[in-house]
Amino acid sequence: MRYTQYLVFELGSACNLDEEHKGRCPSSDSDRYGSLDTSRELTDAMILQAAREAHAMGFSGRIGFHYYNEPTTQWDRLLALKSEIERRIPGQTFVLWTNGLNLHKLKEAPAAQKPHFKDIVISNYFKKDWSWVAPYCDRLQIGDGLLDGRKRPIRRETDSVCLRPFNEMIFDNFANAHLCCADWQGTTNLGSLYRDSFAEIAARFLHIRSLLTLTTLDSPERPLGIPAICARCRIKESGLANLVPEVTQRLYNELVASKNRTCA
Repeated sequence: MRYTQYLVFELGSACNLDEEHKGRCPSSDSDRYGSLDTSRELTDAMILQAAREAHAMGFSGRIGFHYYNEPTTQWDRLLALKSEIERRIPGQTFVLWTNGLNLHKLKEAPAAQKPHFKDIVISNYFKKDWSWVAPYCDRLQIGDGLLDGRKRPIRRETDSVCLRPFNEMIFDNFANAHLCCADWQGTTNLGSLYRDSFAEIAARFLHIRSLLTLTTLDSPERPLGIPAICARCRIKESGLANLVPEVTQRLYNELVASKNRTCA
């Protein structure tokens, strides 16, 4: 877990841009959760326990509350969870990834309770000036707001390793684990916090991630355990995303050292 940049817990399944992005984003898809169990929602107690276990396993990245939801629709719950995790895990940092439509809530908080995030990432769908948000975070990042067509599968397998699972380990609003944001229907079957321990889910996640790191996905010798969705994914990443610089550098150093050991 020490090489995982984000640990994400989806707060609610609602997004205030469902209609605007209908047909292009999984958030508005009627089959968004596929065959996953959606009968029970992720609880605060589950989030707190998973965060503590991840920390014990070496996780030092950011905790976020986004997936295909809009986290600010559960603003009070988000802030309460952030505060409680900070109390239980001193030094834990957070990312707020948002479309920005509810960021006026930053200004509305009492002066003594102004929320602060390590990173705020805004998908700038409406091309606004967000410079006023900078005092509420250490690092403000503004995305271009372009939708990438991730819902459209490609017809043939592509020959590429994928490092995207180093970006994030995700639990959706119903406690199901996801390999990455591309696996929005949870077809990798990593497990659920209602059935499995965090350690069991993490072990499956890390095993698949290691296979994706070392193996070209359309190889005839592709080992058992690499999910079929990965070979036909439209948004595979062959490089490391720099979401949490200190974690990215640690991983880069390890990959270089591993390559050098192999060459030696």
